[in-house]
Amino acid sequence: MTYFTIHRETEPKIVGVTDGTGQLNGSELYTESNGWYREVFQAGFKGNNRSWWEKWVHHKDFAKRPIDGIVLEKKGKLTDYMEFNLRGFYVSDKLKKILEEACIPPHVFHPTAITSKKTGQSINGYYWFAFDMDTGAQTVNFKKSEFALEAFGTEYQGSFSISSYEDYMNVFYKTGKAPQPKILFFNTTFNSELDVFGTQFLSPRTYISERLLKKWQEAGITGYIARSPEQVKERAKWLNDTYIELVFE
Repeated sequence: MTYFTIHRETEPKIVGVTDGTGQLNGSELYTESNGWYREVFQAGFKGNNRSWWEKWVHHKDFAKRPIDGIVLEKKGKLTDYMEFNLRGFYVSDKLKKILEEACIPPHVFHPTAITSKKTGQSINGYYWFAFDMDTGAQTVNFKKSEFALEAFGTEYQGSFSISSYEDYMNVFYKTGKAPQPKILFFNTTFNSELDVFGTQFLSPRTYISERLLKKWQEAGITGYIARSPEQVKERAKWLNDTYIELVFE
C-alpha cells in the first residue's frame, strides 16, 4: 500500500483566504467553551506523571462532544476538507460518506455548526473527524527503524541506538523531545489496509492510502493537497527537514 500525506489546500481561488492559514478560525466562544479539550488534548507534563499524554491518543474515548466557536473567515470558501488547530480535520457530508466506507481507525464524527464571519449565519453539514493515533508500541519495529538524533545531546550520539518503544519513550521523557524517524519500519501487526492513519509522536503527518485518494479524486473532493512519498522527499530536501520514509514488513 502506498500512502500519501494529506494537507490543507492554500490556493486562494479554492479556499478564499490569502494568508495560508486556512479558512477556519476560532471565535471568543471557542476560547471560552472548550476548556475540556485543552485539559485532555493540550495538557502538558504534570509532576512525575509519565502518562500525561496518553489520552491524546484516544479521541474516540475522550473527544465526547463537538468543538464550539468554529468560524469561517470573511474571505473563506467552504471546501469538503478543512483543517483547524485540532487533531483530525473537518469534513463535509460528502467526504464523511466516503470515509465511512473506508478502513479507518477508531474515530468520531461530531456534527459541527460553523459560523460565517461574513453573514453571522450557522453553516451545517460539517463534522469534526477525530481518530485515534498509533503510538507504534505494537506496530513499529524500532530495531529496523532509523532515527534523527543529531539535534540531541552527546548522550544520544555514537553507539547509542533506539531498539524498542521503551528506548524511544525514554528519550522523550528525558529530553522533552520526540525523535523523528528517518525510516519508520512497520511490522506485520500494523493494519496495512488502513486508509487513514496518524501517529502520536513518530510523525507529524496524517497519511491516506492511494486507494482512498483515488476515491476523493473521483468524487471531486475539495480543500486538500496530497503529496506522494517522492514529493514529500523532495520538499523535505528543499526545506532542510527530516524526510520520513515509511517501510512495511
